[in-house]
Amino acid sequence: MNMKCRDLLELRCFEQIKLVGGENGLDNMITWVYINQDVSITDWIHGGELVFMTGLDGHCSEDILERLIRECVENVASGVVIVCNPQYIENVPRSIITIADAEGLPIFEMPWELKLVDVTKEIANNIIMKQLEARSAAMFFSELLFDRHISENSLKSVGLRCGVNIDEPALIIMAHIVYPESCGTYNERTRFENALELFRKQLSDCLYSKRCSFVSSVYMDEIFIYLNCSENSSVQRICSSMRKFAEKFSAENEGLCVYGGFGSICTNLKDIHRSCHEAEQAMAAARRSGGKAEIVLFSKLGIISLLADNNSGEQLKDYCRNILKPLIDSDYECGTEYLKTLRVFLNCNCSMVNAAKAMYIHRNTLVYRIDKIRNLLDIDFGDMTAKCECMNALRIMNHFGFTVSELHSAENQ
Repeated sequence: MNMKCRDLLELRCFEQIKLVGGENGLDNMITWVYINQDVSITDWIHGGELVFMTGLDGHCSEDILERLIRECVENVASGVVIVCNPQYIENVPRSIITIADAEGLPIFEMPWELKLVDVTKEIANNIIMKQLEARSAAMFFSELLFDRHISENSLKSVGLRCGVNIDEPALIIMAHIVYPESCGTYNERTRFENALELFRKQLSDCLYSKRCSFVSSVYMDEIFIYLNCSENSSVQRICSSMRKFAEKFSAENEGLCVYGGFGSICTNLKDIHRSCHEAEQAMAAARRSGGKAEIVLFSKLGIISLLADNNSGEQLKDYCRNILKPLIDSDYECGTEYLKTLRVFLNCNCSMVNAAKAMYIHRNTLVYRIDKIRNLLDIDFGDMTAKCECMNALRIMNHFGFTVSELHSAENQ
């Protein structure tokens, strides 16, 4: 639960410090404070620091300040506080504000009269408090989900400190962000962690606005949420809101994909592991949807929810082959798109017009393909049982990631 640049505006010491640029970066996370006394900053920060610049080192020309600001951007600093004084840095140059606005780097202007030690101390204290809150949340999930021997009294105490009651019905929500970069470098990793923490924080704000009792934490690059809730209708509303929020977050952060899953409500603490496992399965289904933002309820997975713990992948592959073998063979050997066509056709409730529009093909082309599919499968699309079997096989293929090549090759080994 890192501190954000936005949180600085609520501190007492910032009553006389004003934001002059980079407002669109106020959600940047602050890991610590750094007072710069050099002409270069690259070798001295890791990423996420709030950088203070005083000009006391004599390097305070506009060109040097501009170069330092660009280095702050390149090294993922969270923001910059420029201490202004007529003798050193009189005010923040317009060129610096322009860079800040373009790069989303908050720039604050601080009067010389304020004591730097008081300002940095208050910021550091708030960072430490946020870290302690995060540690309590991590301890809660560690005991709840990963310890073999749960002490209910201890867990209840930690839970109450975090704002939840383990004696009340609850469920687990999981969320994950897929970042386009490999996160191979320190800066790339920092950007990913900042995005993940930002999503967790904004999601928490969304849940707070709905008066939900919950605790959230990031573990192994995934967000875990323990949510007190007793009604499935409330869960569905929260899921719908979370889906809209994920879509908005993904749209605002180009290249990020957001996936999440909801487990079922548990009335007994010992069943919470089941809810966590369900949330993981639902999140996996969300990721396989192919979209950039999807949140799935485990209860909406249908037949897939019954197969979540099926360890026999070969049996599921056999089922798919038994139902769809002629289409699998044709797609593999001839490059047809019969499986895709069948999926869209069934999803459109067997409407030729809607399916043709969804696939961007002429209606006559679709009619030809459906006739071929009907003959290959020897199926009557007026038969509800036959349609359900096809849909189930297609859903199993999608959920478990079975490819045409995989199913065809295994059949012919």
